[in-house]
Amino acid sequence: MSDLIRDRMLSYQVLAQAQVAHQYFPAGQTRDLEFRPCECAQALITRHQLVLRSNAQSLTLLAPSTSLRAIWEERPAHDLCWTLASRDRHFSNYSEALPLLQLRLPLVKPGIEDFEAWLQSLADNRQQVTIKARRSIWKFLLVGDWSDHRLQLLDADQRVRFEAGAPERLPDGRQAQVFRSRKRLLMCERPSLRLELHDVGVDPPRRLLARLPGASPRTLSYEFNRGHRWPVSEIFVQR
Repeated sequence: MSDLIRDRMLSYQVLAQAQVAHQYFPAGQTRDLEFRPCECAQALITRHQLVLRSNAQSLTLLAPSTSLRAIWEERPAHDLCWTLASRDRHFSNYSEALPLLQLRLPLVKPGIEDFEAWLQSLADNRQQVTIKARRSIWKFLLVGDWSDHRLQLLDADQRVRFEAGAPERLPDGRQAQVFRSRKRLLMCERPSLRLELHDVGVDPPRRLLARLPGASPRTLSYEFNRGHRWPVSEIFVQR
């Protein structure tokens, strides 16, 4: 009988599963995420011919049924680790800063003392991990001639407040009216905030722009204020 046929006849047991979500994306569905096993995890995978299935949102580790007894006898004392990495070059911009994103999967949960109990416990060996989205100061830079308006930036739902507009000269010499959020706001691919630009120099005030764009990870920068380094998302609005 060929190796291929024998392989097809093997049954497999799920050892561990993990689902990864990210606050930045709608419904938390991550993209371009890779799971890279640490040295110990890779050694176990190779030694026992484990099967690793993964996509951008999940990881599943399976073992041939013929290897289960040997895995139990070995019983790694430490969790198996995977480093989470992304092919998206802006990943670190929209993700909360962490020294290292790691996924830790225990093969044997505490309190399990025999082989049969371990096999039964594998059905519940699942983890859900959520990567937090970055929060940044949203800095709107209104470029162009707005001199005939007294501008105010408002949140239609009154959840967020912005500082009064202040002039700022850009590196290219242009003048901008700058509005900053009073606190750091969550970066989202599809922001739920409804930010509007109003002219409050007329009676009644007039809405100039019904919905301003949200922060983009492509325009993240940092500014120092009162001895602290703050992430700032620059959002340009051109007239």
